Amino acid sequence: MNFREEVKNKIPQREPFLFVDSFTIIDDDNIESTWFVSKENYFFKGHFPSNPVLPGVILIEFIAQTALCLLDEKDKTAYLASVKTAKFREKILPEETVTAKVKKIRSGSRINSFYGTVYRDGIVVAEVEITAVNEAVC
Repeated sequence: MNFREEVKNKIPQREPFLFVDSFTIIDDDNIESTWFVSKENYFFKGHFPSNPVLPGVILIEFIAQTALCLLDEKDKTAYLASVKTAKFREKILPEETVTAKVKKIRSGSRINSFYGTVYRDGIVVAEVEITAVNEAVC
């Protein structure tokens, strides 16, 4: 099985809205993932046509998808419930690879919170704190 198929076995997102290429679970509360940001991504057509830059909201989704890979809820869907903080420090351009390091900071049966940091070449480009809620709550 290739890495992308392993991701698809863990989370419900699919192309063109699947951003995690591969992940490594470090322990019960920590995970790392990678994503190659292809110039073919649909959002670059409008953000911005003459100067393509990855939208910050997509980085939040990348962190959320990485966090979902850490959860052990096989047939459940968790939804993004809140973004407590989001800091964008550098822009991401097409054809770059980013890495997310995500830590579960609060855990419950239906609600989990995560802190994620996105890196490009070892440089912090974004930091986000999110909360996800299991579909049983919605």
